[in-house]
Amino acid sequence: MENEIKQIISDVSKVAITNVHEDAELGNDLAIDSLDLLDVVTELEKNIKLIFLQKT
Repeated sequence: MENEIKQIISDVSKVAITNVHEDAELGNDLAIDSLDLLDVVTELEKNIKLIFLQKT
């Protein structure tokens, strides 16, 4: 599952998969902005069936 998550992050953000690792920060290290983050979350929910709860 880890490789699938890395692949989704890489595909959506156009970041090389070699730069996507467990210590990488999405905003600082991978330069993923808020719109890209929404796309990543959507793809994770759709392809891996992860569910992100919305904080109210």
